[in-house]
Amino acid sequence: MDAALQPLGLRLKVLMVVPSNTGAMQIARHSDLLAVVPHSCLRNRFVPDHAASIGLQSFELPLTTPAFSVSAIWHPRLDQDPTLDL
Repeated sequence: MDAALQPLGLRLKVLMVVPSNTGAMQIARHSDLLAVVPHSCLRNRFVPDHAASIGLQSFELPLTTPAFSVSAIWHPRLDQDPTLDL
């Protein structure tokens, strides 16, 4: 975000950092703050408009930001768990 805002002469004012995108969305829901989260957090297979379903509005950022990867890790014993096959 900072790199994308810098050419516009703007700076991001970070008020808090949380360990998860879900946490960021909940904070935004219960405050007047904004949360910057990946598209994958806004919808999923079970809830196509997850953001709206929890009372949030989503919008595209009005600037281009660098791409980034979101990774997940879990214990190997869960690799063959059919209940986690989404």
